[in-house]
Amino acid sequence: MAIDELPNSNLCVCYSSDDRDISRLMADFLTQQNGDATKTLFFVSAIDRFPVAEFCELLPPQEHAALFENVRVLTSLDMDEFTSTVGQISRSVFAARSALQRSETCHNSAPNGFQTLILVHGLDVIFRNTALKDQQHAHRSLKDIMLRLRMLGNVDDFGTRTILLFPPRQAPPPPLSHDNQQSSHLPLQKRHKSSGGPFFQNYNSLSAYVMKFYADSVIDIAT
Repeated sequence: MAIDELPNSNLCVCYSSDDRDISRLMADFLTQQNGDATKTLFFVSAIDRFPVAEFCELLPPQEHAALFENVRVLTSLDMDEFTSTVGQISRSVFAARSALQRSETCHNSAPNGFQTLILVHGLDVIFRNTALKDQQHAHRSLKDIMLRLRMLGNVDDFGTRTILLFPPRQAPPPPLSHDNQQSSHLPLQKRHKSSGGPFFQNYNSLSAYVMKFYADSVIDIAT
């Protein structure tokens, strides 16, 4: 599923560990034409595992040097580092937005737009590294980060989408009926009835928790 097919999805969950599929998702985002929009890709990983070989195979550096300048690879080992990383991304996005708006004002031109894709690989590891020490702190940090990422997606004319990558083994079982499938895509305000759910003990259920309370949709990037 292409990112452009999800116009109302600011935060998505994806169950994939396939480096080629992940690389193709990133390459498609960077190369798809959308007017003169400026694109930036942030790849956040808990295990410092950017799929260099697969990505370079799809986008040879010698042919796409300019695109590589728009890729940022960041590492976060725990929730404190992830909080700092999201703050760094937020500042970068808003700084770019301000610079673009100033440029458009000076040149009296129409807005070109700005698109950002944030891929988070290994959120389950990031969360677990903090939860093993302080589960309440891990849970509070998770809530704050998810809300900040959703806020970034709501910035007008500055499309920012976040995709959280989880191992396929953590995917929930398929819905039993069409009604159940529809219930999994209820608007956030209908699903998120309280300010915080009960702390979950099984760390493998993190993806299901994020799906229920924060994500807009689940996407399949398999080719």
